[in-house]
Formats: sequence, C-alpha cells, structure tokens
Amino acid sequence: MGKINVGKVIVGGIVAGIVMNGIDFVINTMIMKDQLAAGMAARNITAEPNIATMVTLDFAMALILVFTYACIRTRFGPGPKTAIVAGLIIGMTANVLAAFFAGMGFFGWHLYGEMAVLATANMLVSALAGCAVYTE
Repeated sequence: MGKINVGKVIVGGIVAGIVMNGIDFVINTMIMKDQLAAGMAARNITAEPNIATMVTLDFAMALILVFTYACIRTRFGPGPKTAIVAGLIIGMTANVLAAFFAGMGFFGWHLYGEMAVLATANMLVSALAGCAVYTE
C-alpha cells in the first residue's frame, strides 16, 4: 500500500476544479438559468451569487474528490472505474446535503432533482479529468 501523493492530489484537484467550474458555469448560466431565476424569485431571494465563493467551493470539492480517489484506489485499483466510484461517493454526498436545503424550502424539489442530475454528471466528468492526473 503506497502513500498518498499529496502533490498529485493538488494537481489533480486543480484539473478537476477547472473542469467542475467550467461545467458549473454552463449549467448555471445557460442550462438552468431560467429555472434558477424562477426558484429565487419564488422565494423572494434577490442576492447575487458570490462568484468567488462558488469557484472556491468547486475547487475544494475537486480536491476532496481526488483525495477520495487516492484513498480508494488501493482497494479498487487505479483507473477510470475507480474515478467514477470516487465521483459517485462525493456527488451523492453533496446531493444528500443539498436535499437538506430543499427540505428546508430554500428551493423546490423539482429544481433540486434537475440540479442533482446535472451536478452528478459534472462530478463524474470532473472525476475522470482530475483522477487521470493522479499517480502514486
């Protein structure tokens, strides 16, 4: 069992974070723009999103994603299948946490469902990109 290559986790996290941020930009400003605006209007939310916070959170999530891959690759083996497992672990965890906010009424369940599907797809693509960089 090898040690985790922290430098490669960081590099892979940066790669995954760039991919994740790019996909999130497309999701939030093109694909789901109208649904997100309607959801905010229905809840009388007028605050503009803090772009720096969203970008930072995507990079943090990407680092956690690649670290998870590094932790599980000794059991599942290196490669894309393990990257997908890591993506599903982190993506599903994020979706469960986001469900809390839907349950609290911050946004509707329909919007949650659409965003959960897109976020999971984003996580899988980001996992494949970032984890491809990781080696021990």
